[in-house]
Amino acid sequence: MKTQERFDKILAAARARMQDELTSLLGVKVALAPPFNQPISKEEYFGQTSGTLVLARLELSGELAGECYLLLARKDAIRLGGTLIMLPPDGLEEVLSTEEYGGETRDAFGEIANIISGALTSTFEEQYSTPVRFIRTDQETVSPPQVDPDADTPFPRQGYYQMSTTMALGDRQLGDLHLLFPALTFGLVEEEQSAAAAAATSAAGRTEEVAVPAETAAAETAAPVADPAVDPEKQRKLVDRLMQVCREKSGEEVAALLGVKFVLSGMRTDLLSKGEALELLDGKQIMARMTMRGEVSGEGYLLTSVGIGVRLGGTLIMLPPDELDQAVAEDRFEGEAEDAYGEICNIVTGAFTGVFEEMYRKQLGFVREGMELILPVRIDPDSDEVMPNQLYYVAIYGMSLDGKDLGSIYVILPAAALDLQKVQQTPLTPAAAPGKKPVAASGSAAAPPVDGVRRLQPLEGEGPELLVVSEVENEGQAISTMLRSRGFAVRLLHSRDSFNDYLPGEVQGVFLVMREVGEQGFGVAIKLHSVCGGQLPFIICGPAWTRSKVLQAVRYGANDILITPAGPEDIDEKIARNISPRKAA
Repeated sequence: MKTQERFDKILAAARARMQDELTSLLGVKVALAPPFNQPISKEEYFGQTSGTLVLARLELSGELAGECYLLLARKDAIRLGGTLIMLPPDGLEEVLSTEEYGGETRDAFGEIANIISGALTSTFEEQYSTPVRFIRTDQETVSPPQVDPDADTPFPRQGYYQMSTTMALGDRQLGDLHLLFPALTFGLVEEEQSAAAAAATSAAGRTEEVAVPAETAAAETAAPVADPAVDPEKQRKLVDRLMQVCREKSGEEVAALLGVKFVLSGMRTDLLSKGEALELLDGKQIMARMTMRGEVSGEGYLLTSVGIGVRLGGTLIMLPPDELDQAVAEDRFEGEAEDAYGEICNIVTGAFTGVFEEMYRKQLGFVREGMELILPVRIDPDSDEVMPNQLYYVAIYGMSLDGKDLGSIYVILPAAALDLQKVQQTPLTPAAAPGKKPVAASGSAAAPPVDGVRRLQPLEGEGPELLVVSEVENEGQAISTMLRSRGFAVRLLHSRDSFNDYLPGEVQGVFLVMREVGEQGFGVAIKLHSVCGGQLPFIICGPAWTRSKVLQAVRYGANDILITPAGPEDIDEKIARNISPRKAA
């Protein structure tokens, strides 16, 4: 543990040096948030990333040998490289729209990677016990869904130590920059532990042979047959990652079409029956049918509420604000607004097609065939009315328009068409729409995640929803229990869980519980504040506060602090001060 603590301090110093040297190089203020550090495997890393990445190799020299890896989103590499070569704004945006990564832009980012490796070298020469230098060699682009975790490309399967820092360039917020250090090389894990972790990762990726009861085998024979070469859990990971990329690409293309800020945020996924999928939907819905073509056949569905469809379509045809609000209030889905929403659906299906054509092993495309209005409560879940009675893969995205929350859009695809029907053997927790509680599978508790995209964690209690994110399980549980006893529904997450799955949704306030008040916890705070957008009460909890740490917490978005361990009266005070009576009613 002491070795890791020393290493974290070195990384914090390296982050500060990188920030200063990149600012000097680019001539624009570069801000790197306090780093979030954690041990991680190759499979875990690519399970939590999506979109095309740029990977730069940093060769170790001196008394240590091996490689470290610098990774970030391709779009961020283009923006940084384009800034260095002083591309005009219009030219830079054009390159970003096509994500063309080559020529001068690629070379420019290579220089940026050189600066980062130089900052690491200088810091480690000053503070690390063993002489080591970092030398940037080559770079490549990587698509996470296409990475085989058991192969040695783009880097070996072994234990790593990950440093993540969120970047900002001037006033523009960028994504995360990741550095992966071989854990064994830097003494962050014992050799036996490293070998055991690698073996566990390999075993987790294999499907065990188990005896299947005759009645289960007979039931499977009647169901669609999955590709025998497909590992169900790996396939689920792949599809979830593809749907993350689809979310990003669809959001960007719809925003470009509308000409206003439009964001698809977060993602929740599950495997559900027809009846369970219909239960997620409230009120009258617009259903766009998506025919699946290529090596896969079937029909998928894109659904959202009538009011959302009217607002999106009306925004595209530039209805005056008063007229648009009136049309939304009356659910007036007709004429030009209906046609315009159909065009938005075409953009989404086109984005999905582009992602699957580029990243999926089978040829698969989506074509929007038609739209209709449905009332889910009137559909027989046990028949083939409206949509076949079968197992579905459901993805839920949150939407916002001009910074205002719209609600959710649902993508429902036949599980068999994606080789996911065998995953139903694992009990899963159905995804919930914003404001709804997840429904546990009959006779089972909420299942643990089987991939990089976690299932929804259970919401416990009744009342306004609060989110507790904790580095310390015991203290997080204690605070959650006290909040539930005061009439709140509480969802408890670990600090390494994804927050995007739950925010903003119906959450009325966020508590972050730190093990100790310091750089690691503040790194989590920055990410939470970014996801919340500063719109929710944010209370940071931890021991041993000082005045400077309180000021730092406020700078990173905290509305209040709570000293732990906390008692009931402390919780009451924070609720009274930060959670408004209207929200708690």
